[in-house]
Amino acid sequence: MGVGKLYEVGKSLMSDVRKQNEFKPFTHSLSGVLSVIAIIYLISNITFMVYCVPVLYNSTDSAVCKNPGIFRSLDNVIPAIWRPVNVFEQAGNYKQANIVRNVYEFSWGSALFFCVIMMLIALVWLAVLSGDAKRKNNIYWAAKRRSAKPEERAAAKRGIIALLGIELILFIDAFYGDHSFDKIRPFADRVYVLASDFSCTSIELFLLLLGVVVGITVCAKVFALKGGEKEV
Repeated sequence: MGVGKLYEVGKSLMSDVRKQNEFKPFTHSLSGVLSVIAIIYLISNITFMVYCVPVLYNSTDSAVCKNPGIFRSLDNVIPAIWRPVNVFEQAGNYKQANIVRNVYEFSWGSALFFCVIMMLIALVWLAVLSGDAKRKNNIYWAAKRRSAKPEERAAAKRGIIALLGIELILFIDAFYGDHSFDKIRPFADRVYVLASDFSCTSIELFLLLLGVVVGITVCAKVFALKGGEKEV
């Protein structure tokens, strides 16, 4: 075999190694797309709060700021909505109660809507993933598992436990918390809410959606691995 031939073989081998090193599993792209959806949720909520709080103060019958009917049932099941609403209704401040109800219904309703969209995107992504792509992802993750050190696995487990703990705390506060509205009960009849008063819930739900992104990505990885094993 001549020097030129050896050079070509070596170049081909190096190219294959480079391609293998540059391979990115589909979960990278999937998590990126889902994260963008979570960001869109946050932007939509900020826009709704900034625009609709003054609009609803001047008019209780705004077509733009009126939530869909399915959202309006949320205040019956989510304490974080009906608790602050009750603070204003008991004080006779129904205009502020209406603002609080609409903003929180939109925050929670849109969060649930985007969560469903994320799951549908992941299902479609898995459905169109070819058998060859599943095998390549399977090989990639198998190599990652073999190369992972025990301390790295332990650190990953601790990270997952910490993430679950943070997400649980965020959910409890976003679902049950009154976000300081109960403190204004003695003078709720003369209080005016601002868009910034609702930022805490939107940020908490945004962070929860990022946790959902991680969960969906992990589940998609598991299903892809099972599919890859069947294809082998």
